[in-house]
Amino acid sequence: MAKDMTSLDNNARDLLAASLSWADRFWDEAMGLLWSPGNIADLDHPDASGSHTVRDSAWYALGLLLRNAPGDTERAIRIVDTVLRYQFDEPGQPYHGTFYRTPEEPHPPLAAVEWQHYDPNWREFIMTTIDIILSEYEKRLPAPLLQKIDAAMARAVEGALARRLNAGYTNIALMNAYMMCFAGRRLGHPVWVEAGERMAREIYGLFERYHAFEEYNSPTYYGVDAYALALWRAYEVSPVLRDLGSDMERLLWADIARYYHAELRNICGPWDRSYGMDMRRYVAVIGEWIWL
Repeated sequence: MAKDMTSLDNNARDLLAASLSWADRFWDEAMGLLWSPGNIADLDHPDASGSHTVRDSAWYALGLLLRNAPGDTERAIRIVDTVLRYQFDEPGQPYHGTFYRTPEEPHPPLAAVEWQHYDPNWREFIMTTIDIILSEYEKRLPAPLLQKIDAAMARAVEGALARRLNAGYTNIALMNAYMMCFAGRRLGHPVWVEAGERMAREIYGLFERYHAFEEYNSPTYYGVDAYALALWRAYEVSPVLRDLGSDMERLLWADIARYYHAELRNICGPWDRSYGMDMRRYVAVIGEWIWL
C-alpha cells in the first residue's frame, strides 16, 4: 500500500507539513516548478532569486503525492512532466542524462566544465526521487508520463555509466547503486543491475576498512547517505544492496550517535564537507533525519 499521511508517525508528519508549507510559498503556477529560494529565502517575495529549481521541484512533487490534499496529485504530475523536459538528451556529451539545475541557466558550451556548466549529480538526486514516486504512487500517474519517466531513466543510466563514478564519492555512489539497480529491474537490463551491485560492493569494500565513509562526519552528506541506505533497505531492488546496506546503515547511525550532542543539537567536529558551524542555523540534512 502506498504511503500517505496516516502511515507516518507524529515526527514525520510534522516534518512533511513544515516542509510542504514552506515549499508551497515558492510554487510558480506559470512555470510548473518551484522558485529557487536562493541563499536567503524571502517568503514575501518568492521570485526574488529570479530562477527556478529543478531538483527541489522533484522533491516537492514527492511530498505532494504523500500529502495528497485536493489538487496535490495534479500538481505533482505537472511538476514531474516539467522536470523531465529539463533533462539533457545528448549522447556522447558528459552531461547526457543529467538535468539543468535551473531553466534559466544557459546550455553547456563546447568543452563544458563539470560543476561550472552542469551538475552530473542531478541524475542521481532526481532519478532516485522519481524512483520513489514510481514505487509508491505509479498507479496515480498517467501512462504517457510513465513512458517519459522510463525514457528519462534510461538516459540517466547511460550518462552515469559513461561518467565512471568513483565509489569513494560516497553520497552520490550510494544513490547511483540504487538508481542502476532500480532501472535495470524496471527496464529489463540485467547489466545495469550488475553495475549497481558492483558499485555497492566497491562502496562496502572502502567502508569495511575502518567502518567509515570517505565523506566522514559530514552533517550534510551523512543525511544523503542515510537517505540512500534507506532506499537500499526499504525497496529491495537487490539482495546485494539489502545485505551490504543493512550493515553500513547500522554502523553509520552508531557513528552519528557517537558524535551527536543532543543538548547542543549538533554533531561535534571536526567535520568533512560541512556547510556550516551550527546545525541550528543552516539545513544539515542529517538534522531532518534526527527530527524523524
